[in-house]
Amino acid sequence: MMFLKTLSLLFFIAFTLNTSLSLADDAPIEFGEIPIEDLKMTHYPSDSSAAAAVLCDYGTSRIILTYDGFVVDYHRITRIKILKKEGYTYANFEIPVYYKNADIYDIEASSFTLENGKIMEQELDGSDTYEERLNDYWNLTKFEVPNVKVGSVIDAEYTIRIKYLDIRDWEFQWEIPVRHSRYEVAIPEYFRFKELVKGSYDIQRKVNSYHTSPSSGSYSVKTIDFEVKDIPAFQKESHMTCMQNYLSGVEFELRSYRPPLGFSKDLRGSWKSVSTDLLKHYNFGEQLYRGNVLEADIETIKATYNGDFERIKALYRHIQKSMAWNKINWFLSKSVEDAWEKKIGSSADINLLLVAAMRTMGYQADPVLLSTRSNGFIHPLLFMVDQFNYVIASVTFNNKTVLLDATDKFMPAGILPARCLNYHGRLIDENGGKWVELSPKFDSNKTYYTKLTLDPDGKIFGEMKETSKGYAAIEKRKDLSNHKSTEEYLNDYSNKFTDAELSLDSLNQNTPYDPLTIYYRFKSSAIAQQTGNLLLLNPFVDGRLTDNPFKLEKRDYPVEYAYPEAVNYIAQIQIPKGYTVEELPSEKWIELPEKGASLMFSVKNFGQALSYRLCLNSTLIKHSLLLKNMSN
Repeated sequence: MMFLKTLSLLFFIAFTLNTSLSLADDAPIEFGEIPIEDLKMTHYPSDSSAAAAVLCDYGTSRIILTYDGFVVDYHRITRIKILKKEGYTYANFEIPVYYKNADIYDIEASSFTLENGKIMEQELDGSDTYEERLNDYWNLTKFEVPNVKVGSVIDAEYTIRIKYLDIRDWEFQWEIPVRHSRYEVAIPEYFRFKELVKGSYDIQRKVNSYHTSPSSGSYSVKTIDFEVKDIPAFQKESHMTCMQNYLSGVEFELRSYRPPLGFSKDLRGSWKSVSTDLLKHYNFGEQLYRGNVLEADIETIKATYNGDFERIKALYRHIQKSMAWNKINWFLSKSVEDAWEKKIGSSADINLLLVAAMRTMGYQADPVLLSTRSNGFIHPLLFMVDQFNYVIASVTFNNKTVLLDATDKFMPAGILPARCLNYHGRLIDENGGKWVELSPKFDSNKTYYTKLTLDPDGKIFGEMKETSKGYAAIEKRKDLSNHKSTEEYLNDYSNKFTDAELSLDSLNQNTPYDPLTIYYRFKSSAIAQQTGNLLLLNPFVDGRLTDNPFKLEKRDYPVEYAYPEAVNYIAQIQIPKGYTVEELPSEKWIELPEKGASLMFSVKNFGQALSYRLCLNSTLIKHSLLLKNMSN
């Protein structure tokens, strides 16, 4: 959804229509003109593991004058080499189009394959393109390039006419290597755009200008040429948010326009105007007055609970337990009443209903827009509501505020799902709204405490206590709920161990707000290895890190934990009579700069008993989104 102001540039009617604004004539690619060396390529020179490679990605955005005023013509042609079967996915194209004010046309796509020395072309049939409604405002135009094989080269070309002044963003980096990427824009002198360049690679930028002279006057056009060559594939790794946050690219925002003989007009908008528009919107603001659908339930809750927070928690739990989330992230609801009747809905259906119900119960409640971690960062200086894809509830009582998301049945009141912890959201109210911090109020803490006995045969037995707090407890409760019984859970859990017998001594579920504790009894003959008169012991029964999540030699983006995580392993082990400790591992204390994470390992020898402890703490690593302003 976009609340972008469509310009009414009636003052341009006096101009003779001119659609011939041109960019550079040295286009790096022509559809279907495939160099023979690209067809013969069997692997990408700088990345032999690549399943495919972008040979050239060339786009232009031109602001041109039509009978309807100024529009943007966006043209793109992309050439991809398929090197392995895993690269076939790049023959599938999905192009988002804002369906109310944009049209896609002139779609052309072909595969080119070298067979017996001849170039075989297979063209896309126009009937093989189709549209899919993404949400209330965006369509996806989809097509698959036909007859793609290992060794094929794909060309795809299309044009989008955008009937409002929006220059499309451009990404130079893909998940496969890119040999050449170039993006050119042409902007008449009447418009001022802000450029935001992101990513870690240098982007070459050239600026030129020329004059166009329609019969009624003349004006200058600025051209900007962005270009990158030989950019490696983006490597995704653990503990990051949305990949699009870090791909090298450029974004544009219309800031102002100045008509001929007129004064400059600021088009940046404001968050106050965004709030006003949303609150007038039927699928947002109007839904906040439909809380009477729960009026009977609210009266029951009022009669049952006395404290404000107890009532808030009760109403939250009632909606949380009654509604099923359909996994759709959005902030507009067609009808919270219909969703309540069907007992299923999107994040907007459930959480706008939650806001409305809290208001009906008499509390100050407002919706908070946010962008989920997988959707990308919010740019606070871009006054565009389509940056958001989710909504939660804010409820204030006794000078306290609690944030609520009722889509997750295991989430206690006041704890947001990890997907929502994306730095900040925008509260929408009649006063223009405000920014709300979306930091975690709880961490994830898991502690394993074991008491083990080792016998002379190398067998080990004892008991283990697993305690989960915060987000760790939430995830453990979800795991338990996915099993039909504790026996089924224990059977799956036992598969983590080799040659082990595991029994569930007791399970302390308690309430969703308390720690979750599980007691196990444990036997194994695989933990200790016997070599002659030596026993080699790995004392970590569970909680071990078996795989390093950070494999890249160079990581160009930060490590981001949604919330702080801590794992503690505390153990005591009784060694057999007649045995003494031959060798102990050395103690370790490691701490990253700025206390980003720490690891502590200690072990003590008490004769016939050993005590050891491992603590791994990773704090929430915060950072700012770095954007470079390249506007003149």
